[in-house]
Amino acid sequence: MNDDAGHSLLAALWRGEVPPVADAQALAEATGWIESHRLGPVVFEALPEAHPLRETLRPARQQALAAHLLRQAWLEPILREARERGLRLVGFKGWGLALLSGVYPAPDCRPLGDLDLWVPREHLEAAVSVFEAHDFRLKRDDPAIRDYYFNASYEVPLVHPRHGLVELHYAYHRDLPDATAARMLARAAPRAAFGTEIDVFAPPDLLLLLVQHFAIQVGERPWLWLEDLRRLGAALSENEAAAYVRETETAGHALFACASWSALERLWGLRADFWTPDAENQMRAHLSVLENSALGTWLAELPGGRPSGDRLALARRRSGRPVRADASRWNSLWCHPGVVCLERNVRSDAPGFWKHRLGHFAGRCTRLWRAL
Repeated sequence: MNDDAGHSLLAALWRGEVPPVADAQALAEATGWIESHRLGPVVFEALPEAHPLRETLRPARQQALAAHLLRQAWLEPILREARERGLRLVGFKGWGLALLSGVYPAPDCRPLGDLDLWVPREHLEAAVSVFEAHDFRLKRDDPAIRDYYFNASYEVPLVHPRHGLVELHYAYHRDLPDATAARMLARAAPRAAFGTEIDVFAPPDLLLLLVQHFAIQVGERPWLWLEDLRRLGAALSENEAAAYVRETETAGHALFACASWSALERLWGLRADFWTPDAENQMRAHLSVLENSALGTWLAELPGGRPSGDRLALARRRSGRPVRADASRWNSLWCHPGVVCLERNVRSDAPGFWKHRLGHFAGRCTRLWRAL
């Protein structure tokens, strides 16, 4: 099953229709496509009991439940220890969605590839030490990489041999202004989870983060992330939707909003209730000429291609939108040595490291040229 057929199946399901399955081959193809995009548990819950797809997706639903229970077992003592030490951890992205009531049928219906937590920068070192005490480690043991993660990136990724990847974010992509992040953290509120409490971003703030993430990363064809937008957009109250629109405009994220909500309509034929034609026109009025051009190209590439999130991000920055204080165009070209180590799979103390750095710089310049 290709993406066009998969989108048609999902669009019918979200409209309340029962998607037909012609034969065993079609059933196998549909199951494979749905599972490849990690949509098995939520599609399973949406199908009527007698539908043949429901039975083939049952293992994916059971696996999601098992993963959730296992995650609860190892994460509970970590969260409890962090809370006892006065450390603030905020659940966001997929896990933040799973913790919000009324978005997914149950927390285990939202499969997680990794676990994303936001940590105030002043709590970062202590939070990392809590995870390291439970056998989480950095992926690569290189001083340049460690310095990059703690001082020049926006996250510290930690890996456990059995529990997988946890990403501790102390900032977000360079297109999220510091003032916006500070307001989001101030509005995050505690929710009961895994025998203790953890803060979760307010729904409008979480939606802003997810919209930005989808628009920039859509080249990975992350249709589970589009389902996140569909569900969270539908779950917002009128006041929450108004708060999302205000913060989107203040953060200079109108381009990301126009791209993501247009994708939902073009691929699945759906609109969030708050994303009326008037609301869309109001948001588009904020776009610069550069942003309008980038949006048109992005949407033209969407149906069967891999739209460039770089193109959107670059158009936004060239239009003078607010970014993180530590972000600069030069830093995105002449990167921290740790970035070179990670992307070129080389150690910072390797002979001739400067050649790798120059080659990496040339590659970044080529990528910028293509985005232009």
